[in-house]
Amino acid sequence: MKYSFLIILLIISFSLSAQNSIQTLDEKGTLFFKDGTQKSGLIKLDDSDIIFKTDETSEANIYNANSVVKFNIINKNGSIRNYHYELIIKHNRRKIILVDESKDKGILFFKDKTQKKGIIKIKGATIKFKKDIDSEEQKYNFNSVYKINIQGDNGEIDTYEYKLIIKENKTKVVLLKSVLIGDVNLLSETNDYTNYNSNFGVSSGSFTAYYLSKKNDIYVTKIIKPGISTGYFRKLIAPLFFSDCKELMSIIKDKSFGKTDIRRVVNYYNTQCNN
Repeated sequence: MKYSFLIILLIISFSLSAQNSIQTLDEKGTLFFKDGTQKSGLIKLDDSDIIFKTDETSEANIYNANSVVKFNIINKNGSIRNYHYELIIKHNRRKIILVDESKDKGILFFKDKTQKKGIIKIKGATIKFKKDIDSEEQKYNFNSVYKINIQGDNGEIDTYEYKLIIKENKTKVVLLKSVLIGDVNLLSETNDYTNYNSNFGVSSGSFTAYYLSKKNDIYVTKIIKPGISTGYFRKLIAPLFFSDCKELMSIIKDKSFGKTDIRRVVNYYNTQCNN
């Protein structure tokens, strides 16, 4: 009886927390309906459904492709992200999908100082580019492009740069995301992985690798182990990039930063050290 009561309490608690999570809407936007009307308010996406409230105190309504043609959401930086419903035919079946019109849009920056705007996909160190959804795909790489800008899911502009790394006595080209820019640059690379285990089945996920480079340097150094309090980082990596800042080197030596605080280390160097 005692355990049954606890289970009931847990179910009620979970139900209330789920309801509260649905009611918490923090993105403003506008819905455009098939009948020509529109509504502005707070929007949250749940797969292809739209959870909508006119304000924080009003009741939530759920809309989808049955009544809505398109809508937009105002990102936290003030930019507008547009979405629309689209009917596609896949495997001889009709399906309605939600299209993010800003997804993968960006700019290629070429070494000859020219630029191209369009839809960008990254595959390793190769860039797949289309001027628009109906145009022919083109491929670019380090030979002609030096960086790209792509609009991220949060409305921010993500910058990727071509860099070189020495690996097993060979020079390898990598396309890395810029995390922090300054006298020392912090860049990252996200990789997917899949593990096969006879006892636990298949597991998958992603991990982020970080790289450091000095200002205007085409070469990068990979932080092989993520922990910045390790002897590897303190003895081999830190002296390469931060040796002219005694205060920072002392902090690193004393392990005052957390094990994964590489952003704080680079930011400290770029803002606090007299370079």
